[in-house]
Amino acid sequence: MRTRSWTMMAAVAVILCGLAVNFWPQGLAVGQSQAVEQGQAVEQGGLTPPAGTFSPAGSDPFGSPGGLPQQPTAQQPAVQPAAPQPPAVPPQLVDGIGFVGVKPQDSPDWAELTDEEKIERVLDARVVVEWQELPLWEIGVILTQATGVNVLPDKKALADESYELDKPLSITIRHPLPLRQVLADLLAEHDLAFVIKHGMVKLTTLNSATNHLITKVYLVHDLINHPSPDNPYDHDEIIELITNTIRPDVWKENGGQGNLGPHENSDSLVVSTQEHVHRDIAELLEELRAKQAELKADGKTTQAPPIDPNTPVQRIYELNLIEIKDSGMVADRMIAIAENLKKVVAPASWEFADNRLHIIERSLVIQQTPAIHEKIKKLLSELKLTPHSVPTYPNSAYQYQDFNFSGK
Repeated sequence: MRTRSWTMMAAVAVILCGLAVNFWPQGLAVGQSQAVEQGQAVEQGGLTPPAGTFSPAGSDPFGSPGGLPQQPTAQQPAVQPAAPQPPAVPPQLVDGIGFVGVKPQDSPDWAELTDEEKIERVLDARVVVEWQELPLWEIGVILTQATGVNVLPDKKALADESYELDKPLSITIRHPLPLRQVLADLLAEHDLAFVIKHGMVKLTTLNSATNHLITKVYLVHDLINHPSPDNPYDHDEIIELITNTIRPDVWKENGGQGNLGPHENSDSLVVSTQEHVHRDIAELLEELRAKQAELKADGKTTQAPPIDPNTPVQRIYELNLIEIKDSGMVADRMIAIAENLKKVVAPASWEFADNRLHIIERSLVIQQTPAIHEKIKKLLSELKLTPHSVPTYPNSAYQYQDFNFSGK
């Protein structure tokens, strides 16, 4: 009985398999044929098949595998790979010092710079340093050879304070810093400093550097002639701002040696202090000018009227007579320069009250028309006294040459 049951079940399975073989391929073929016909009709009519309609491979307008529609996607822009950056080349040390980039004396305009401008360029250069147990005089020799600027010990000042020139100094700077900062840090550890004097860098004692005062003139007429509630400066306020924010201890009123005040006949300040303090003053005045420019752009301050070419303006001409060290001789030479300048450049124009010339230390403060200023600048440049007028820091320095104002 059990054997007959298994036999009947096997027969049923055989019958079902036969039906599948006979009918299933035919049904699939019919479905495919109908789909192809639908696809061709759509293609010929230029119509889009309804969503979900099956399309055979090769005729699907969506281009999707298996004939299934795909949602369109926005084309993403190709990502460009970043250009490879060249590896940073560390400065090469020569005699223990290396410069970042081009050495100052190798710059194209080096020959056109004044002595003072060369010194400033060198001191601003970024360097790495490895000096171990070197005497001060040897550091001076290395810097002179490396920079093209004379760097010398101030032997008299050092001897007066019993400083031994063979005393070893050491410093290591692996991350580039301005030479000015490196030199200041190295010298400060031994109560030393450097000053710019007579077209060279002098390595001297801290006391001598403190006593080395330089007088400069700063035009401030653009800061005080057009005040507003947001920028109400006058001479006294600018002086107070300088003395309260820039090294208060260096000014006479606070026990120091520095001095500053307004010039009686011009919109300028006369300042006598150390070189590094002058740098800070110049930066402060530039900040005030930048602030004033922003206020003008916002319409919060009075706009200066257009400059009339016939209206006198003030300019400062700094004449650093390097070869003349005696202050009395400097004063006599400056008087001679001023008197002869009036005789050579537009003599009749100086008779007008608005056109003035004042002598302040080694500077000429001149109020003249722009056209006459150009003649003054050209003459002083030809005589190698100064290449241009300089209203603020840095000053221009030229080797003094005797000259004749005959105009021939």
